[in-house]
Amino acid sequence: MLEAGFPKIVGSVLISMVTADMRHTRLAVSLVSMYDERYLNDIVLPQIGASQTQLATPSRLLGGLLPRRREVHQSPPTVVRSRAWIEKPDRWRYEEPDDSGAVALAHGSDGVTRWAYVDGSIRQWKPTPETGARQLPPTAWQQAPNQPLREIIDPSLVLPALAIESAEERETAFGRAVRLSGHPRSADIVESALVSPWAEQCVIDVHCLTGIVVAACNFGTNGQCLTQHSLETLQTSIEITSETFAVPTRDSFS
Repeated sequence: MLEAGFPKIVGSVLISMVTADMRHTRLAVSLVSMYDERYLNDIVLPQIGASQTQLATPSRLLGGLLPRRREVHQSPPTVVRSRAWIEKPDRWRYEEPDDSGAVALAHGSDGVTRWAYVDGSIRQWKPTPETGARQLPPTAWQQAPNQPLREIIDPSLVLPALAIESAEERETAFGRAVRLSGHPRSADIVESALVSPWAEQCVIDVHCLTGIVVAACNFGTNGQCLTQHSLETLQTSIEITSETFAVPTRDSFS
C-alpha cells in the first residue's frame, strides 16, 4: 500500500505520466542504460526459453530489454548510450554512439521517409504510398529501436507494469521527482523494459513537472542492481533545423 500522506501527489504524478506523451510533442533526450550480463544470461534467457546460441536472433522481449545486443561474454555491466530528437507524431532521429562517441547506429524519419544507418550503410524507404508530408500514424515516433527510451518518453507504456507499493518525493538533476517503488506485474499482463518481470523490486523516478521517467532501476533478490536507466539530458523545447530529421548521408556519421 502507498504510504499515508502521499495519495494526492501520487495521483497527480500518475496523471502526469499518462498525459506526458500528449503534452510534450517536441523534445530531446539522452539515455544511459546499464545491464548486468549475469542477470541476462542466467535469468532472462532461461525464462524466455532461449540459449546463448540464439542471441543472434533474440526474442522480441529480449530485444526490448536490450536495445542493441553487445557481446554475450562481455563482463558486466553492459552500457548502452542513446539519444533522440523527436517532433511528434512522425519526425524523429535516434542515435547510439559507440565508446569513442562516433555514431554506430541511427534511425529516423522526416515525416515521409524512414531511414536507417546500420553497419556503415544508409537505407531509406517510404512506409506509406501516400505523397506529401505527415502521412505516418500518430505513434510513428515509437519506431525508435529502444524500448526503454520509448517508455521514458511515454510513461503510460510502463505504468501498468509496476505494482506500486510506496512513493516518496526526491530531488533529481532535473528538479523535483516522485520515486515510485514496487514489484513487477506478470509479463503475461504487460511487457515492459523499464520494469523487468524477473526483478524482485523496481523503482522509477518520475519528473513532477513533465511526467517523464528520469530514472528506473530493477533489483534482484540480494539487492543487486540488474538494470538501470538514467536520463543524462532532457529538453522539452528544442530548436528544429532542416537537417535534424532529414535523411543523412553516410559521410555525416564519419
